[in-house]
Amino acid sequence: MEQTRLAPLRPRVRPSWFVATVSEVRPETPTAVRLVLDVPGWPGSEAGSHLDLRLTAPDGYQATRSYSIASSETGGTIVLAVDELPDGEVSPFLVRELRVGDQLEVHGPLGSFFLWRPGQSQRPVQLIAGGSGVVPLYAMAASHAAASDPVPFRLLYSVRTPEDVYFHQDVLPSCRTGRSPSTSCTRDERQPDGGSRSDGSQNRLSRRGRSLRKTAHAFSCAVRQASSKPSRPGS
Repeated sequence: MEQTRLAPLRPRVRPSWFVATVSEVRPETPTAVRLVLDVPGWPGSEAGSHLDLRLTAPDGYQATRSYSIASSETGGTIVLAVDELPDGEVSPFLVRELRVGDQLEVHGPLGSFFLWRPGQSQRPVQLIAGGSGVVPLYAMAASHAAASDPVPFRLLYSVRTPEDVYFHQDVLPSCRTGRSPSTSCTRDERQPDGGSRSDGSQNRLSRRGRSLRKTAHAFSCAVRQASSKPSRPGS
């Protein structure tokens, strides 16, 4: 029988609205940016959490979207990675127009089921991601590394091109060197008609993911690369 080392649980935090100030904006992929937000009073979040982000126009119109949190630190800093969706209402503004010093509102932390805590189990952890779906899993890997947790961590990550890799300074070296978390990167090739031709990674990812679920604690998150209606979370 598996021996489980229960991690101390953080006290349940009641989600609240906070005013966030943008402290850093930098390119993440050709269509995405990384946002670092200073949020006084933010209680921190567990790896895998998300939040609601709200923009308010000068005429009072408001738009709210949900985004995964790429950080899990305590204190008043939040890291997001936002991908621009061509038909989106919020993401084009965040990617193209947001500047250091701008303010917006965030509500959270949110989520209680898609979480990983250091020390919660001796079972190996398998992360399976596609595109920007790696964001909450990156938070889990970072939390795992910060805690020096001995549980094996593995990441299967599918993208269209190396340029589409999020957090490439951490993920790509892991693909090449096998450092923790052990990472396998696969890709789909873009075609002239705008579609993609899989190198077989999707099927391999699916087959391997099903087999790993029998022995590992698996987390999977994939985002389809397509335009969306403004009502779609994250748009």
